[in-house]
Amino acid sequence: MAQPAFEVEGFLPELNATTQRTIVPEVSDNVMMSDPLLAMLRANRLESYPGGQSIQQDFLYAAEGGGAFSPGDTFPITRKQTITGGNWQPKQYFVPVTEWLEQINIYNRGPQAAISIIQSKMQSAALTMSARLAIDTYQAGQGARILHLNGLAEICNDGTNATFDGGTYTTYGTVPRNGTIGSALNSPMTGPTANVNGPLSYKAMDEAYWSVVVGTEHPNVMITTNLGLSYINQKFQPEQRFMSQDARIGFVGLQFNQGRIYPSQYAPGTKTVPDGTNLGYNVTAGGETLFFLNDSTFKLYVSDDPLFGFGFTGFKVAQDNLTVAGQYLFAGNITNIQPRFSRVLFNITA
Repeated sequence: MAQPAFEVEGFLPELNATTQRTIVPEVSDNVMMSDPLLAMLRANRLESYPGGQSIQQDFLYAAEGGGAFSPGDTFPITRKQTITGGNWQPKQYFVPVTEWLEQINIYNRGPQAAISIIQSKMQSAALTMSARLAIDTYQAGQGARILHLNGLAEICNDGTNATFDGGTYTTYGTVPRNGTIGSALNSPMTGPTANVNGPLSYKAMDEAYWSVVVGTEHPNVMITTNLGLSYINQKFQPEQRFMSQDARIGFVGLQFNQGRIYPSQYAPGTKTVPDGTNLGYNVTAGGETLFFLNDSTFKLYVSDDPLFGFGFTGFKVAQDNLTVAGQYLFAGNITNIQPRFSRVLFNITA
């Protein structure tokens, strides 16, 4: 019978026979990156999804009639529809955890197990889930990506102009843009043009910020790549830079008007990330992205079911061997019923 692959084979030299290894009791993460957007959503905009066919959020898309009148005028009384609703399906994700019973029940146990394989695998599963959700927060959940989160690619679009992933999203929340509802679900992509296609100017950056200011509503969370933040830093004189930490999410950002600019290693840009293909990272080769977001308009829905709200199925034993497998699960989605308060600039090259 063949010995396990991790069995030490052959004639041992004296040093190997008499001296144990010193195993550092930790596993360092050389794969996962950091994302302030998902951290912000989980800290401030988390909503429980209790069940139902979909997540529906209603919105006003037109003003009522009326106007000035003189004495004796008659009033039109035709009823006008001004309210409708967007709908989002909860999206489901899994991360598999598979092990051999022989390895965890015989070998990796007791005082000889400096590191628990099971604990490390469960931590890795949680980190992998967070990475996948963070990456998909920036992408779309339509067409070929129907199983994925309905993220910023479709939120920050006007249904007419292509965005950073090359897509033009004519519907959002299953509601057609630019039809009956007009521009009610549109994010600005002009004034200034969303596709910078070159160096980012302070003028374009400031105009983009003010294009999504409505009354007291301002973009307060701005997300870019590390390289994008470096480009922005270069636009400011040293005395104009002001870095501060958001205590809610623990990230340090550069102050700009009433918002903070944070770097994300998962925001679409020219740089790849470790194991990006496996995680689903979508690289925008043309340049960096910069998002202007009003976080009060976002909601991150997570199922209140203990299993689908970041739960683990438990291990299931194979019928013909001692392999055990379980799944770490998520069900939920991201919604934003007011895309007009957020926008994107992309293809930033300097």
